[in-house]
Amino acid sequence: MIALLQRVAEARVEVGGRSVGAIGPGLLVLVCAEVGDGEAEADALVDKLLKLRVFADPAGKMNLSLRDLVADGRPAGLLLVSQFTLAADTTGGNRPSFTAAAPPDEGRRLYESFVAQARAAHPVVQTGEFAADMQVHLVNDGPVTVPLRVVA
Repeated sequence: MIALLQRVAEARVEVGGRSVGAIGPGLLVLVCAEVGDGEAEADALVDKLLKLRVFADPAGKMNLSLRDLVADGRPAGLLLVSQFTLAADTTGGNRPSFTAAAPPDEGRRLYESFVAQARAAHPVVQTGEFAADMQVHLVNDGPVTVPLRVVA
């Protein structure tokens, strides 16, 4: 699975002019299931996201994870948005190919499993709407943007 995470001061997703998910401080994560991905990749990605140390400690160094923030009683939201375009292949010309992305039914199944696992492991999880035309609004904090790819 592929993810692009952004540390945010706040973020929200709208579909058709209505808000479907919003968080304060935390991580906005764009997520893509690829052909061949399964539950093991979804599990590994959730684990990595919750442990990734991209938040500042008292000395200002990126030493804290979402789990650390929750343990300290600080706000730490997770906004998960499906985005198959992360699997784009641009090597063959000017029009991206998305054949590396999981087919829609499989992508939805893995995304929903990923979301369920995140909700079981983290107290504040919001989402976009799978396969919808979404408008994502965010205030990037830092900015901190990190690409991730997990292979289990």
